[in-house]
Amino acid sequence: ATELLGKIETAVLGNRNSPRVASRFRSLSALKYYIQTGLDSLEASRQKLLDQLIEIDGTMAKPRDDDVERVRYCPKCYGDVGGRLCVHCELDELFQAYEARLFLKRGNDGRVISSVEEAVDEQRKRLERNQFFWNMDKSSKNPVQEAKSKRDAAKMLVVSRSPSELEVILGAIRSYFKKQIGREGISAANKHILLLEGMRKEYAHARSLAIAQAQVLRAYDEIKMATSRLRLRENVDDNSIDAVSLEELDIRSVENSSEKFVSLATLSRIRGKLRYLQGLVLSKQKTETDSSKDAPVGCPSRENGNENQVAEEICPICQENLPNQRMVFQCGHVTCCKCLFAITERRMVPIGKQQDKSVFCPTCRQRSDFDSIAFADDRRSGAIDRRCENFEASISVQGSYGTKIEAITRRILWIKST
Repeated sequence: ATELLGKIETAVLGNRNSPRVASRFRSLSALKYYIQTGLDSLEASRQKLLDQLIEIDGTMAKPRDDDVERVRYCPKCYGDVGGRLCVHCELDELFQAYEARLFLKRGNDGRVISSVEEAVDEQRKRLERNQFFWNMDKSSKNPVQEAKSKRDAAKMLVVSRSPSELEVILGAIRSYFKKQIGREGISAANKHILLLEGMRKEYAHARSLAIAQAQVLRAYDEIKMATSRLRLRENVDDNSIDAVSLEELDIRSVENSSEKFVSLATLSRIRGKLRYLQGLVLSKQKTETDSSKDAPVGCPSRENGNENQVAEEICPICQENLPNQRMVFQCGHVTCCKCLFAITERRMVPIGKQQDKSVFCPTCRQRSDFDSIAFADDRRSGAIDRRCENFEASISVQGSYGTKIEAITRRILWIKST
């Protein structure tokens, strides 16, 4: 027993500040009790954490209104509000308890903290200090450097990602009894150690999931605040965003109405571009399907089929085949460039009158601003790009210059030749 305790003490003592194992475990019965209670508490805290995490994850498709509202009034997330803790701040307490049992923790002086209660208490004190100094800096107009240094000094509780003392003890016992327990015992011990390693890796994924869940709830809270209706302020102390006084009603009405019209115009423009792109994708998919069904072995390539499909489209103004270059209105309809230039020239009015910088779509008669009409070019395919690159590379530049000057000169000559 004395030799085993010495081996364990050698494995656990990572530095001189670690407590002596022999002073805590005076017999094998005490060591067995420590290991069994440590494993039981570790599994219990893990199961409690995962149950809460899975329960929250089940509501992410449609979060509860109470959970979303608690995010807004959480005193831990926002120090200047009063309310209940949000679900993830409550979950963070379970994370801290599980973390204290799963990983190695050190104090400000580098001392290893063996007690789980002491580690959780140090973590809680650190968070309270940081919250206090953060609120003090936020309320002060000119925060002093001394307060910042105090806050930084309060962050000295180091959470190491190395194995806990319990895992180190189990590894030392496995090494000590390697010859006595045989191959099956070694296999079982290795599985036990691998299980603890897997739990440490699982902790990082659980933390990432909790952070993602908190971001989802905050996003729902932002949406709820953005879509909530304005209401009259009931008392002077009501500082809610959606509460306005009687004097502010007319001003807020004008502001929201102008924002509404601007947003609707932007939405219409984006929807028009989306309709054009969706129609372009459908036309190309239809062309590819028809060419694969009807064309024989020696038929033209897929790129030629797309070009023929584009050429079959008719400009609604001049009734000519649309080229690969066309103008796209915000409603999604297209015209050729020549017709649009003619329309814009006719829309120009004499000097002294206000210029009308918009035109009507020839198909649906929807008004579109000049700035919202996009230029689309479908002729740039991979084969054309390669041919252009090869042709440009074949141009020779007389004289000896730098590579940048030669490239610019070669590009100018290629543009002039095309």
